[in-house]
Amino acid sequence: MTFTSSNFAPLGLASALLVIAAHALAQTSCPNDPVPSSPPNVDRALFTQLFADSNLISLLPERSDRQPRNVIFVEFEPAASSNQRQAAVHAVCGSVFGGEVVWYFVQVKTDGTAKDLYRLIRILQSQPGVRSAGPPFPVVSPLRSR
Repeated sequence: MTFTSSNFAPLGLASALLVIAAHALAQTSCPNDPVPSSPPNVDRALFTQLFADSNLISLLPERSDRQPRNVIFVEFEPAASSNQRQAAVHAVCGSVFGGEVVWYFVQVKTDGTAKDLYRLIRILQSQPGVRSAGPPFPVVSPLRSR
């Protein structure tokens, strides 16, 4: 698509910028790895990298803990189809890097803020076949409860 001023004359500047941004996003490639029917084994090296202290952000005001800026745990409905799982992960340009029990661990690209992470979580929560989505669970230590 070629962008010229005549394409956007009736739209106004703000609408024109939205169209250009949407076009640019459509050109951005997302990982398209298949999403397995059950959570796969964790890629330990990637897990260690993603959960490193340097990759953690405060989840305030939603939660008071710190979690990776680019990891979402997703649980699919038991009856979710392969296409639904794939579409949900693709909706946030995510990539499954592991999981446990019913949780898929999905790496996503964010701007590094909790606000953007929660924006992607809301997108996932709205997808057909998704039962729940959220940041990793807070670490609970009995030593901290005193």
